[in-house]
Amino acid sequence: MFLHLFKKCGDNIDDSNETSLISDSILLIIGLLVFNELLLQTIATKKLKYPYLKYINDTIITTSIGLITGYILTFSKSGKDITTTMKMGFSQLFLIILLPPILFESAIHMDSVTFFEHFGTINIYAIFGTIISMIITSFFIFICGLLGLAKELQLSKCFAFGAIISSTDPVAVLSAFKNMKQSKMLYTFIFGESILNDAVSLTLFNAVNEIINQETSDLLKVISQFLLIFFLSIAIGYAMGIISAFVIRFKNQAIANFEASLLLLLPWITYLISEALEMSGIVSIMFCGISMARYTIPNTNELSKKEFTKFYEIIAHIFENSVFIFIGIGVIGFNLPYKETGFGIVISTFLAINLSRYFFVFVITKFANQFRSIHTINEYQMNMLWFSGLRGAMAYALSIQTIILYGPIGEVLLTISIAIIMINIYVQGVMLDPILTKYSQNLIENYEVEEQEKSKNIFKQIKEGISQIDNLFIQICLSENNDEEVPLQNGIQGVEVDN
Repeated sequence: MFLHLFKKCGDNIDDSNETSLISDSILLIIGLLVFNELLLQTIATKKLKYPYLKYINDTIITTSIGLITGYILTFSKSGKDITTTMKMGFSQLFLIILLPPILFESAIHMDSVTFFEHFGTINIYAIFGTIISMIITSFFIFICGLLGLAKELQLSKCFAFGAIISSTDPVAVLSAFKNMKQSKMLYTFIFGESILNDAVSLTLFNAVNEIINQETSDLLKVISQFLLIFFLSIAIGYAMGIISAFVIRFKNQAIANFEASLLLLLPWITYLISEALEMSGIVSIMFCGISMARYTIPNTNELSKKEFTKFYEIIAHIFENSVFIFIGIGVIGFNLPYKETGFGIVISTFLAINLSRYFFVFVITKFANQFRSIHTINEYQMNMLWFSGLRGAMAYALSIQTIILYGPIGEVLLTISIAIIMINIYVQGVMLDPILTKYSQNLIENYEVEEQEKSKNIFKQIKEGISQIDNLFIQICLSENNDEEVPLQNGIQGVEVDN
């Protein structure tokens, strides 16, 4: 797949040299990952002695390593060939190899109770928020181009880019929340929205390209296809988790390593099946993780459980760091047209995405609070939701795809995306810790008081009904210990394994 991608781009690398360049690229990334781990550990030990280091999070350090490496690679022809190989291969590498375990690891450790409790609000942020962001951002950039304030782009390309840049990736934000043990509701909002809006952005981007290529012009058809893809993807992921639980529930005890092998491979299988069916692998793998944490993990032995969780924790950590190394390398190593792109369109885009995000977060929060008798979203939490909309890997990967689709304009879109990501990492990333420290108490909801309240709305009753069906039918059939009702767990860490 990677070789086909290189050929399609018309790259001038000789076929006989492609395998060597790919090997060199992999070796370089592995070496950088090792150096990155050593540096992260060194800085972590120095933070108590030098308090100012707390403003430098892990994402900044990892991206900086990539940035320096990209600069060094520009001094030789072989280095330039390596960066070209990375540039053309990253999009598919990210979507097929790097992304699935990152999503899956987050899903199985997620507080599923809180996630489903706020599932409706999260979907409103992810779906309607992303659509609103795309529309406002697209028109803002287009109008700035017409007024001569920025590089002028066709409206269709503005909409494609609006879909791309509306995808959020708040890795640094979520990491800070974990360390500071902030509001689990707010953490779930940020995580859930970022995962689901990746799928929404990807779907919108594909829909815009279909319209550009005149494959469809029916907006109603596009909307119906999106809803169908979204809910079928949820069904695929959840079903795969249930199937894995059923298989392990009635497994042959004599088969060695069966559990661990199934647990390790199933997430990728789920992702690839969903993509092969032209569904959303992102949504499927997320709900596969939730389903497996609920049904599959309780049926596994302690050793398999430890191997499984440790493997995905390590892989997700390595792959997250790989992504930011790639991003750093691309800033200088990809030889992007910064001069042709211009400073105006970068500023226009930065203003557009922040204004559009603030608008939809404000509107949706006010709307959602009308139906939330408990756990209402306060002003500080709303502002944190807005600030947490950092751009990252998905926007980067889709921007690289535009080079294939749009040629020179794609290079411009990639340049804008990288510039925005750098601002997010080095400016908003540095501001993150002081903001969380200053407003930490305002971000935590009072569960002890609120949980005493009773909500009688229809949505609460539906969720309670689904929970009862789950406990009385699905869980009791899939659990090896089915003598008693098993409460919904908060990820795999809350599961007790009965050997």
